[in-house]
Amino acid sequence: MPASSPSPGPQSVDRALAVLDAVADADRPVGAKVLARRLGCALSTVYHLTGPLLARGYLVRTAEGYAPGPRVPALHRSHQRHHGLGAGTGELLGRLRRARARRRTTPPTATA
Repeated sequence: MPASSPSPGPQSVDRALAVLDAVADADRPVGAKVLARRLGCALSTVYHLTGPLLARGYLVRTAEGYAPGPRVPALHRSHQRHHGLGAGTGELLGRLRRARARRRTTPPTATA
C-alpha cells in the first residue's frame, strides 16, 4: 500500500485509516475492488481491514459498496465538543435565521 509519508504505529492501523479516508473522500459508496486499486493492496487485505470497521460502525456496506457508518457523525460531534466548536454555532445560526426572517417580514421605512 503506497503511503505519502511513513507514519508511526502499526501498519494495520495506518491501512485501516487509509480505507476510511478513501471512503470518506469518495462521492459515492466504494466497492472493495476499487478500494484495493486505490490503496494499492490486495482485495483480501481490504476485506480484512473493513471487517472491524464495519463491526464498530465506522463503515456500512451498501449494495454499491462501502460508505461512512453511523460512528462517523459521533466522532465529528466529539471533535467539536473537545475543541469547543459546537456550543455557540447553533445559537449563532438561529440568531441569523431569525434576523433574516425579520428582514423579510418588516416593510421598508420611508426616508425623508
